[in-house]
Order: sequence, then C-alpha cells, then structure tokens
Amino acid sequence: MGGGNSHQRKMAAKAKERMADEVTERVLQKIEANPIAARAPNTNVEPKITSPSIKEKLGVFWGSTPVWSAICLLIGAYASQVSLKLLWFGAWVVLSSEIWRVRFFEGRTLKVVGNVTLSLILATVIYQIWKKSPKPEQPLPIDQKLNTFGD
Repeated sequence: MGGGNSHQRKMAAKAKERMADEVTERVLQKIEANPIAARAPNTNVEPKITSPSIKEKLGVFWGSTPVWSAICLLIGAYASQVSLKLLWFGAWVVLSSEIWRVRFFEGRTLKVVGNVTLSLILATVIYQIWKKSPKPEQPLPIDQKLNTFGD
C-alpha cells in the first residue's frame, strides 16, 4: 500500500474494489449483449502451419554455434600461419566480448569494473598458457612466409 494515514489507505482500497466490481459488471454486460463473441473458438479447426522463410532460415543458420565455430576455425587456421600471437589474441578478444555480452555484473560502475577485471584475468591466464605452449623450433624461411600471404 502507498503512503497516507489508515483512513486514506482504507478509502483507496474501497475505491480499487469498486473499480474492479464495475469492470467485472461491464464485461458481463458485453458478454450478455453478444453471446456469440463470448463463445469459445472452434477447436476443430487446425492452425495453418507455414514453413519458415529464407530470411528466417538464414537467421537461424547465422546464429548457430557450429557455423560460428567453423568460421572461427578457418580464421584461426589463417591467423596461425601469420602469427600464433594473433591466434591467442583473437581467442582473448572473443572470450572477453562474451564476458561483456553475458553481463555478469549489474549496475553501471560494477559492470564496467567487473567486466574489465574479468577480461584482464582472462588475458593473464591466456598469456600464461601461451608462454607454456610449445613453440616452433626454428622460424619459417622467408619464402614460406611470402607463400602464406601469396595464397
């Protein structure tokens, strides 16, 4: 209940009750005036099922996890030929953007501080994994590096 003294609250409750009764009475009058409209719809008629449009199908396709996994796999395969650091950085960008999208934290300040903190923790973890990951023993010859960009 709202503010005011007990008398005012009692009057407000009575007014609310009167309005509810009035609405109920008007609905009943409309039903009595037009009984056909108040009747339940015919349940024997089956709803028409339409197939999804191409636009809807493309939306479902584009939003599917396997499609994005394949796209990221292809991007990762190319990025790893250019630089493994790019691949690790790309993974951090994707994971950090998901942290921001999910909105772990509520409130303007807490959201920014929390998401930045989680992103920095994630960057630290990814950096530590990258440091411990196996590296190529010798760099690629210059002709193989040029072929990577030529293909």
